Amino acid sequence: MQSQHLGPEGDVSSHPAQHPEPANSNSERAYVLDLVARHRMDLRAAAREAGMPVKELRALLRKHTWTYFVKRVRAFYGDQLDLATAKHVAEHLQSLELASTG
Repeated sequence: MQSQHLGPEGDVSSHPAQHPEPANSNSERAYVLDLVARHRMDLRAAAREAGMPVKELRALLRKHTWTYFVKRVRAFYGDQLDLATAKHVAEHLQSLELASTG
């Protein structure tokens, strides 16, 4: 099955439904975030397009959004939390947010 999406340069390109593993972590991150954004955080639809289980897609999202959640918690609480506590809070925040996406 072929579908169209915006390529890395913003051009429209065709790609197979089953995607190969990206060469490095940055391209994997870009691919996963683009995939989920195109499906408006509908993880089931995004996983279906990628040909992977939802559980695997959710694990990739955790991997590639972890830093964002830690920074978000630290920005909100400032110096009130040490890094270990901020990471703990970020873990729960990330779990809640991913659980709400389906």
